[in-house]
Amino acid sequence: MINKIKNKLKYELENFKFSFLRYLYKNKSKIIFLSTPEHGNLGDHAITIAINKILADKYPDKKILEFSFNKYNERKIDIQKVINNRDIIYLVGGGNFGNLYPWEENQRRDIIKGFPNNKIVIMPQSLSFSKDEEGERELKISKSTAANHKNLTIIARDEKSYAFAKKEYNKNNILMAPDSVLYLEDYYLEKMKQDRKNVIFTIRKDKEKVLSNQKIKEIQNILTKHNIKFTIDDTTVNYRVDKKTRDLEVENILRKISGARLNITDRFHGVIFSVITNTPVIVFKSLDHKIEEGIKWFKHLDYVHYVTEEDSIEEIILKCYTSDKIEKKDFKLKNKMREILKKI
Repeated sequence: MINKIKNKLKYELENFKFSFLRYLYKNKSKIIFLSTPEHGNLGDHAITIAINKILADKYPDKKILEFSFNKYNERKIDIQKVINNRDIIYLVGGGNFGNLYPWEENQRRDIIKGFPNNKIVIMPQSLSFSKDEEGERELKISKSTAANHKNLTIIARDEKSYAFAKKEYNKNNILMAPDSVLYLEDYYLEKMKQDRKNVIFTIRKDKEKVLSNQKIKEIQNILTKHNIKFTIDDTTVNYRVDKKTRDLEVENILRKISGARLNITDRFHGVIFSVITNTPVIVFKSLDHKIEEGIKWFKHLDYVHYVTEEDSIEEIILKCYTSDKIEKKDFKLKNKMREILKKI
């Protein structure tokens, strides 16, 4: 009975909130930021933090209204009532453009179809459809949906995704920029500054995991052999993170990485979190091309090491772990993002 009352009150409070939003903003030009996460992937939450900063910098005089992936599903009609045709809609970036996460792709299609008269911008994404019947079918649906929108911009976050988008989404405006989190290149540096010790692993446990347990054990044996202590972590937590807690959670993982002499990862945002905290990082390939291609943004950083089959992992570990020299950052990736945003 108590839960029913709580749910009823929550529902009515949401009704009041959306009524108030309609009253304040329905007839005003504004920025709508959609599909933000409430799951435990801290890379996606860092993307959301970064995009909010990007939008605040780009549109200092406009109201920004953010609605999460879950909120859009729950209150789609109410959200539609807040939006007018002058509003610019931004969709969260990341690595979910394709058929690996169909619920994300489906919502993206729904938004593109649902707002045919609005300018829509999909923030930097890795685009990847599987090379099978399902992937071809889903790509065809997504292409058709996008082609029917007269003002859709897709920003790819690597060269392979960009080439794919230019070919398959040729009716739309295609740009390329680094992952949104790199807009935070200068944001956490002073805040996270601390003495470094030991090694941290930020390793996948999900369906995108490629690095074998045997390989992980081999690396751990190398560390033990050289009396190097290590901890096992991940850029994903196993509980819900939302708008209220995401800053705290992202800062928590960044503090762990910035406190290490070396990060060993198979996550793209494991690499990016290392870059924005000036932490040496060794990275292994991912299920798709997101790391192999995304790593190209960091060619100018000698503390980012992408491991291939030919490399001696022991040699790279010792080189990274014992080096105290990390070059001064020039924030070229943040500036690159600014250049791209001027084209929207």
